Amino acid sequence: ISFQNDGLPNGTVAVINCCGQNVLDPLHRWNEDFKAKVYNSRVKTNEMLARAVSEAEETPAAFIHMSGVGFYPPDRLASEAGGQTEASPGGQHDWLASLVKDWEAAAQLPASSKTRVVSLRSGHQ
Repeated sequence: ISFQNDGLPNGTVAVINCCGQNVLDPLHRWNEDFKAKVYNSRVKTNEMLARAVSEAEETPAAFIHMSGVGFYPPDRLASEAGGQTEASPGGQHDWLASLVKDWEAAAQLPASSKTRVVSLRSGHQ
């Protein structure tokens, strides 16, 4: 199936995206080419899937995608106080934070969509 050409199959209940180039891939150095590969594998994939969800004849109940805790700046004090929350500031302190911000933005659907979007921020700080 090509989502770009054929859209989502009828009866799709949820779209779950766990795709993305491993940022800790030991076979690649952190250079501009690798960062572009990481970025595109996450942001462009979410954009394509969000478009497919939005254009589906039968919209799925949920669009779930992986994201990363790199959104939050490292902060020992916040960790000692119980960690970060969704309301904690982030998305601006380094390249990974910017990636997460764009990654999550690419998954957003129009306000009129009935599909729930879930961003799972996984990882360790």
